[in-house]
Amino acid sequence: MDRDIYLHIGTMKTGTTAVQYVGSRNRERLRQDGIYYPKVPGGPSHMKLALYALGDSGEKTPLRTNTGLTERTAWDGFRRSFADELREEIRGSDCKQIVLSSEHLSWLLHQPSAVRRVADLLRPIGLVKVVCYVRPQHELFLSWVSTAIKMGITRQPTVPHTGKEFQYDYETMLNLWANEFGQENIIVRVYDPKLLTGGDVVTDFFAVLRHHLGPDFITPKNLNPRLDRDTMNFLLILNEHLPRFVGNALNPERAGIVQALEAISTGPRQWTDPAVLRRIVTLYQESNAAVAARFLGRSDGILFPNLTIIDDPAGNTLSIEKAVEIAVHLWRWKVTRRPKLGERPKLGQRATDDGGSNESTSA
Repeated sequence: MDRDIYLHIGTMKTGTTAVQYVGSRNRERLRQDGIYYPKVPGGPSHMKLALYALGDSGEKTPLRTNTGLTERTAWDGFRRSFADELREEIRGSDCKQIVLSSEHLSWLLHQPSAVRRVADLLRPIGLVKVVCYVRPQHELFLSWVSTAIKMGITRQPTVPHTGKEFQYDYETMLNLWANEFGQENIIVRVYDPKLLTGGDVVTDFFAVLRHHLGPDFITPKNLNPRLDRDTMNFLLILNEHLPRFVGNALNPERAGIVQALEAISTGPRQWTDPAVLRRIVTLYQESNAAVAARFLGRSDGILFPNLTIIDDPAGNTLSIEKAVEIAVHLWRWKVTRRPKLGERPKLGQRATDDGGSNESTSA
């Protein structure tokens, strides 16, 4: 069994969408080089793998809806056939390197039993190497705030305050995977352009596979950039009056708004008071040191050598003048792209909504 399975588990907000984009858009090209990016777990993100790992508890998670398994017959069929179909697809690829990628694996799988289900699924068909990117927790928080507001939240996200919040606690999360797959099979990379091969996560990830992406590969532009603080404040208020969903369908009146706001997000991005961000850093110093020592062999306990916090004042207020400026931009954007304003899509009709992208290449 000389097949290596690279299980990319995230974490959130570390460019996983970019890696998934390359894997799914270049599937056949990668296959020519002996690397296979499976279709069975869904795509581009392999959300069905995380859903399978959750077992019975996955039935009530948003992943079930996101993967189109809301009907009972579809759900039951998935539970029966997913493992066999994935193994069959991987074996049939005739590739020696397999890439599976889902950031949901790192933030939704809290129990050893869930990680064990992944191990039981994959161990029979290859040597599993878990690849995980981590970034400073205060940066993760800031990037997550931007994404959450894009996804339609109407109140400010909760700031980490215990040091035990799972999605920020890299030590607890990585130990789960190391206890199942072995510490020697956990590859931890720091999400920092100064430390990544080639300065970006895509080049770095494929370097882990000892593979160089040639000029013929389709690579992504900036995906889901973080909003600046003025556009975030504006959208947070707008979400109350123009929700992302109406019933179970995307709200067509909201289509393209996030894209329009991203186009003018050139101002300061620090949305939270620097003192709050420093408290977040302090909360995770000890656990980060443990990660640095165990997984990177750093005796100094420094996981993020280039950690910085900008001493800008908090930006949680929005002036009337700025709000009007943003509103005018949105109106002009809408007029330019939608000249027939009277022809609004019917409620529930399919509409483009760019507020729910999972990851970012630069946020």
